[in-house]
Amino acid sequence: MNPTSQFIALPYLRKCSGTNPHMFLHEGRSLRSRATAILAADRIEQLRRVAAARGLPEPENAWGSVLEILPVFDYTGQKIEAVPSYMAHRMGIRHQTANLIVVLPNGLVLLQQRAMHQFFFPGGWGLSAGGHMKIEKKNDLAPTPLQVIREELAEELGLNNVNTERFIDLGVAPNFLRVWEYEKNNVQATILQFDAQAEDIFIDVKNGTLSAAEKSTIKELVKTGKNSLELQTKRRNEELCSYFILVITAGEYLTIQKHSPAVEQRTDGTFVAEVAGLRAVPLEEVIKAGRNLATATDNLYSLFYNRVDIADRLRQIVSQVLTMPSL
Repeated sequence: MNPTSQFIALPYLRKCSGTNPHMFLHEGRSLRSRATAILAADRIEQLRRVAAARGLPEPENAWGSVLEILPVFDYTGQKIEAVPSYMAHRMGIRHQTANLIVVLPNGLVLLQQRAMHQFFFPGGWGLSAGGHMKIEKKNDLAPTPLQVIREELAEELGLNNVNTERFIDLGVAPNFLRVWEYEKNNVQATILQFDAQAEDIFIDVKNGTLSAAEKSTIKELVKTGKNSLELQTKRRNEELCSYFILVITAGEYLTIQKHSPAVEQRTDGTFVAEVAGLRAVPLEEVIKAGRNLATATDNLYSLFYNRVDIADRLRQIVSQVLTMPSL
């Protein structure tokens, strides 16, 4: 098989004229106009000035990890600002990620399980590798999605210098995630909102029980988009996600199996594993897991939820892999 880049049009996302991967329309409107992006950049600078005037350091990353600096783009794909990851996640500033699906020579798909200490989706199953499009310094040029994927592939799975021509481009899709915390009458729950209209909501009860009527009330509160005494927004995450597929050889799979899990540095100086482990599973299990918020992470869910085109494309690739000579 000779993998070639192929854009898969999403049912709710259509590509504009030109070849810039950042230019998309959502329901006829630009995902981010330049004016909106500049307003966000101005707001960020205002927050920085207030903090500096009060002699305050920039806040610590709420999730405990060492900060990443994320570039912010306007609708043309022009980098206009760079912000700490905690700010992007708290304010809902659109940033970018790159994600990879690894297919083994036997047609199985490699999934990554998040570590149990992770604040969001602990123990959940995600894609094979991936990460934020990040930079070292504010004025650095932003990397391309393929550059990010190659770096994450080396860091997370131990495969270095993979030829870019081997990656199959699945296109770009938005990932919207707003996290709410609910607490009332000794009942605690985390609410995951996966669309701006609050039609796609998952309620994860942490303590106590909620009746069907109470869950319905919570969903109506979420739809208002407003904080209340019992319901508070904890995170706003808006990402533009690039997705790729890589078919690996048997030798590369052995390299992955020998690779030590990637670690991340926490703000207290300690190091912890980013993932709990890897698992090779049949594609149909991947699709099933990706459509179940009880088992999936947001990047896996946003790829597969109600997405027949992606599922069919992956089935086609796996079928081709199984008919190839041994890799």
